[in-house]
Amino acid sequence: MPAKRAHYLMSNWITISTQDVYDYLAAEQVEALRSEALGEEQADPLAAVIADTACRVRGEVAAYSKNTLDADKATIPPELRGAALALIVEASQARIPSLSLSTDQIRLANAARALLKRVAAGDFAVSQGGTGGSDTDDDGTTLVVTKKIEVLGSRARPLTSARLAGL
Repeated sequence: MPAKRAHYLMSNWITISTQDVYDYLAAEQVEALRSEALGEEQADPLAAVIADTACRVRGEVAAYSKNTLDADKATIPPELRGAALALIVEASQARIPSLSLSTDQIRLANAARALLKRVAAGDFAVSQGGTGGSDTDDDGTTLVVTKKIEVLGSRARPLTSARLAGL
């Protein structure tokens, strides 16, 4: 079966990691979020919160039709890193009633939601997604990914007999 051609721009989208959460919370708080109130056999809940938040951010980006999502479903635009982390902190702390959000954390989470609304409305520009290499379509067909080249301008160079005289 021939490969489909897809054109993606090279991406600078990022993946939020558990380590990134340490930029927004003290180490003791992060460790508490990762280990408190876990049932037997329950994995670290922070990874799921990060994945859910990435999906939410991508949904807001996709709401504006001119935005292009990155092929990697775990990535988000770098401009939305802080917003995503504020929402991750809020969602993580909500699962442990004894840990309450500070006034600053509440302010940051509210600002994050407001920013995502602006992105969805097209009032805040984000980096466009894309990736190099190859990808697989939903039906299993291999997509050959090539870099997209955009011509910004050119001028006509008509060949006339007067220009070619003497060649």
